[in-house]
Formats: sequence, C-alpha cells, structure tokens
Amino acid sequence: MVLDPGADATTVHFIEFDPAKQDDFGGIYVAHRRRQRGSRDTYGELSAKTQELIRENTAFLDLAQSLPVFRIGEDYVGRLDELPTPADKAAALEAMLTAELAEDDPSFLHRQLGERLQQVKERKGAGDAAIARRLRELEEIAAATAATRQEPERLGLTQPGEYGLFTILRAHAPGATESYLAECARRMVAHLRGNRLLAPGWSNSIGGRMRVEQSLLAESWNPTYEQLGFDRDAEDPPFLKPAVSELAKSDGTG
Repeated sequence: MVLDPGADATTVHFIEFDPAKQDDFGGIYVAHRRRQRGSRDTYGELSAKTQELIRENTAFLDLAQSLPVFRIGEDYVGRLDELPTPADKAAALEAMLTAELAEDDPSFLHRQLGERLQQVKERKGAGDAAIARRLRELEEIAAATAATRQEPERLGLTQPGEYGLFTILRAHAPGATESYLAECARRMVAHLRGNRLLAPGWSNSIGGRMRVEQSLLAESWNPTYEQLGFDRDAEDPPFLKPAVSELAKSDGTG
C-alpha cells in the first residue's frame, strides 16, 4: 500500500506486496529515482529505503483506515496524535468528520456542521500555513460535533424533541443564555405533548404538522418567551418551520 502524493489527501492506492518480491519493487523505485534525479544511490540502499517507505505507509494506512469508524467523541485526539504530520492529521480528521456527518436526513445542528466542513474542504491549500489553518478548523468542527453527544444530558434535554428544538432556538436567539433556551425548549415540548399534538405519526400528515406549527406559534407569544426576541406580529417567524421540521425528526421516538 502506498500514498499517492499527487492525489487528494485521502486518496490511497493499494498494491499487493509480496515480501519475497521486495527487490522487484525496489527496482521500480530505482528506475523512478534515476529518471527523476539521476541518483547514484546503490541498489541495496534504495531497496532498504523502499522497505522503510512501505513500513511507514503501511503503519499510516492501518491507522487512517481505522479512523473513519472511530467516532468523534471518543479518544479521537489521542489517535490523531499518532499520525506523523499536520497534513496526515487533517486528512484523517476530515475523513472521520465526513463519515460522522454523512446522514440522509441530518439534524439542524449536523447540517450546520456539515456546511462548515464543506467550506473547509473547498479551501484546501498545500502550504504549511494553509494546512495548519485547515487542521485548526477541522479540530473546531470535531469539538462541536463531540459536544452534541454531551449537551442533551448536560442541559437536561433528554425527552424526544427537546434538544432539537433547543438547537433551533439557539440559532435564532443568539443573545439568550443557554439555560434560558433549554428551559424554553422544555416548556414548548411539554406544551405540545400536553395538548396531545406529538402523538406517534403526527408528522406524517399535513394536518398534523399544521396543528403543531400553529400551537407552537401561539405558545411562543407567551411572556415566558419574551427574551427570545421573536416578533409577535410575524405570521411566520423564522424559527417556526425549522422548529417543526426538527421536532418531526423525533416523531415516534418517545
């Protein structure tokens, strides 16, 4: 197995390697070196270098191939530290995040993180400064992704729909405190459940969605939610449809 330095950072080419034929592989390497630089390295020296290159790349590939299935939120930082260069770390972390955030119907928060990841991918650069910046941005996205596993329990938003609604409120009321937003999300979901609007299957019909939307809008007019800063005169405030869509993702889970 060898890495292709001219390809994308995550591109890997696989070559079946027979230790008994290592000198044949060394011969290929000799020919390549002589074509490129006219090197006078001896056959034995190049054969040894080839073996070292194979060992290094095999170790990297063994680790890199294991990373995408190693979920963000576990000891991914420790695993990344085993990689030799910032470019290797960035490539492996990008692969992990791509696998983590690839969902057919992502949550609002995962969709936001996925958009950030795509922006980082589109800004790839080859220089040391560009690689360092890319790695830093990927680490920030990974940290935010890991936080999504801890936040529901930390905020006490463990009932279906509560955490998803919280992420919508947070996006549309950035000036509100975290604890206040969490309380608002709990109250809104409790209101909908108390009125039997979140019965299993409610999101499968237009009527069910409309009832949830209208009830949620009316509930948001109460003084309890004043600090959210939503316009009470708006017939279709920006938070409303995303909130219903996010609640629909938890339909049937509780």
